[in-house]
Amino acid sequence: MRRRFESEGDDLNIWVAFTDLMSNSFLIINLFLITSFLVNIAKSKSGKNEVKDYGILISTLERKNSDLQQINDDLQKEIDRLKSSIPKKTDTPPIIFLRDSGAIRFKSGSAGLQGQQMLQEFDKKDGLIDEIQNNANLYGINLVEIIGHTDLQPVGDVSSNLDKDLANIANNADIDRVTADRLVAGSNADLGLMRAVEIMRILRYHQKNNGRLKGLEFRAYSAAQLVPPKLSNNVPSKDDDKRRIEIRFTRLDESNTIRR
Repeated sequence: MRRRFESEGDDLNIWVAFTDLMSNSFLIINLFLITSFLVNIAKSKSGKNEVKDYGILISTLERKNSDLQQINDDLQKEIDRLKSSIPKKTDTPPIIFLRDSGAIRFKSGSAGLQGQQMLQEFDKKDGLIDEIQNNANLYGINLVEIIGHTDLQPVGDVSSNLDKDLANIANNADIDRVTADRLVAGSNADLGLMRAVEIMRILRYHQKNNGRLKGLEFRAYSAAQLVPPKLSNNVPSKDDDKRRIEIRFTRLDESNTIRR
């Protein structure tokens, strides 16, 4: 599966620029004090030559002060630009769209992933783990929803075992020893849920064993074939667009729950 979303959550640090701004402001104040001091000295001294020399010095300091003021204004503009480029925690997070193709691919009609390279694929530099972590940090997220989508191809007349085995497998993050291959889908709704659960298990594996994705909760859902992918320019969707996993970010606040 290939990611369609490129995280735009590069860490931004405005404190260096802010420190420079404060340093320049302090320097400007000192220059004002020095200028005032020199003016008083110039007034108290006798002799036209000395007054002329001090006048030249004052003019030089005033020009330097003007230059520093311009630097100060430029720094303030840069700080404002950096602030505006940082997403607010109330902004809408992106949706990560993983198609059933490429390096990460499900076996036909199954939630089993082809090969164990999925663990390295998720955790490589700038991979899915980093993408989820960056978005969670930028938008103040604590809940990651994993939604499985399928195409229109019927699963067939098969007896599902999800009622019996799904909960045990979903709660077991031991990817190397317990796989989703033993799950049998009786419908596309089953298949979408099974695949979402398998992605959730991989994320929990990294959370438990690699110290990643701390503080995040994961939930798996199925949309089956009910939600077609939205593609730009009205491009007809292909089967590997329909067979996809969507990762959505939200905030869970139990204290703000309405019970009726």
